[in-house]
Amino acid sequence: MPDNIIFMKFYVFICLLCCCACRLNVDVPEARNKVDYEHLPLFSSPKAEGKGFVLDSIVISLPGEDILSSQTGTFFCNRDTIYFADRQLASLLLFSPEGRFIGYRLQRGNGPHELNGLFAIAPAGDDGYVTLDENGYVCVFNNHWKKIRQFHIDWQAGRSYEELYNAPDPNCYDIYEIQYSVNCIRPVSGSCVVVPIVTEHVKYNAYEEASHFYDNAYTLGVLDLSSGKISRMMCQHSPVYRRYKYIPNFQHVLFDIYQDTLLFSFEADPLIYKMSLQDNNAFSFGIPGKDMKTDYRETGRFEEADKSYQRDRRRYGFYQSLKYIPQTGLLFRSYSKGGDSGEYCLQVYRGHTLVGDYGELPAKFQVYGYIAPWYYACAAPDFEKENLIIYKFKFE
Repeated sequence: MPDNIIFMKFYVFICLLCCCACRLNVDVPEARNKVDYEHLPLFSSPKAEGKGFVLDSIVISLPGEDILSSQTGTFFCNRDTIYFADRQLASLLLFSPEGRFIGYRLQRGNGPHELNGLFAIAPAGDDGYVTLDENGYVCVFNNHWKKIRQFHIDWQAGRSYEELYNAPDPNCYDIYEIQYSVNCIRPVSGSCVVVPIVTEHVKYNAYEEASHFYDNAYTLGVLDLSSGKISRMMCQHSPVYRRYKYIPNFQHVLFDIYQDTLLFSFEADPLIYKMSLQDNNAFSFGIPGKDMKTDYRETGRFEEADKSYQRDRRRYGFYQSLKYIPQTGLLFRSYSKGGDSGEYCLQVYRGHTLVGDYGELPAKFQVYGYIAPWYYACAAPDFEKENLIIYKFKFE
């Protein structure tokens, strides 16, 4: 899609969303690919006794002044290496499981080993790595970090702007964009990745059509790396969101994928959903986090929600991340209690059973990988001391 078209699309959506004050009535179709949440089997099992939790941390000292990091980014594991994807510098730092610096990969630029931005990255099996930047550009690198393809995501915008504005349809790709508040892309079989998506159409959003929006707007899309197109959309918000007029600061989708199985949930939902990407068969499980403050304040205007975002994230509890570890068969879900305690915790599931709920963890603690015998996690950056910190833990 040409850059001027991309610019106009975002300009129209954002300006109209911010400026439109009156309710706009519009006949919006139902989604064709809906999750039947009301009839999903619930398989939660009583909590089993948890094992001892041993937490350790490694403070990384980067060698030399020429080795830099903004500390803003994400960690991930691949085989026996820990990677830190530095979002501001658009580069990767590699570490051993013991925290020893190994080297750099990628940098900002237009060359065969460079990229223009790095918002998210994921290993793509034996085929290399996939990156996503803040402008919807995707790069595919091979295992030698040579760029083999780059493209802008094709939202298949074949309608005129009049049609786009006057006839919003949750089944049309052209009303969606990447949900950049969620730093997550996950590979699936068949040269595809799953990405979080959102629509902020002026006539179709949770401010104007909250009930229909939550029940029909998709939250995940399947991006075909060979065509550059979103080939499938799925997963509406779960029924917990019908309890509220609008809680935009706690509506993000959490997800992970193992082979062709999707695990997903939402920041305000105590349940976790497991769905086959082959036939859409699904069920739910999950136990609420301990002592979470979930009497969320509803928000009536975009400006109000944006202004109160950080305050709301401190005041209320929410689920933060999902990570499945195939080597051990454990699923981790981190959460914040909110309220006065401000405590961060970690749930551990084996199958449908909660086998552990551990508290008093570092702020924004979330699991990202496993290199035997340790699980690896990240937390809030230490900007004051300018240190990268690797957290690791195991059960005894």
